[in-house]
Amino acid sequence: MYFVPLSQLESVELLVHSLKAAAGEADCTMCPAFKVCMKQCLVIANSI
Repeated sequence: MYFVPLSQLESVELLVHSLKAAAGEADCTMCPAFKVCMKQCLVIANSI
């Protein structure tokens, strides 16, 4: 279970990107963590 602080826009954007990754529609250049990518979205996507 993940707790996402909805008051932080970056967290919400990362969650949305993770859902897109889980659906196979992710574009990594649009990821909010692209510059410091640690594949966080893929870890979240794999758990969904």
